[in-house]
Amino acid sequence: MDDAFRELLSSLARMTSQAMQRAALIQQRREVASTLQDALLSRLPLVPGLDLAARYHPASEADKVGGDWYDALA
Repeated sequence: MDDAFRELLSSLARMTSQAMQRAALIQQRREVASTLQDALLSRLPLVPGLDLAARYHPASEADKVGGDWYDALA
């Protein structure tokens, strides 16, 4: 195996490692965002004289977060 081929393999290994690290970071961020979103989605309180409604529709289908809507009507 000559030096040029070793350098090529070394470069490919570095790029692959960086790509895998980026993918893992993106997945971790998605999991954190999803966990936070789930924590924010709670049951609405019972308030005499009020009808409360909540709807959740993700702002982003890819991440499944954002897009919370709450209304309170007398």
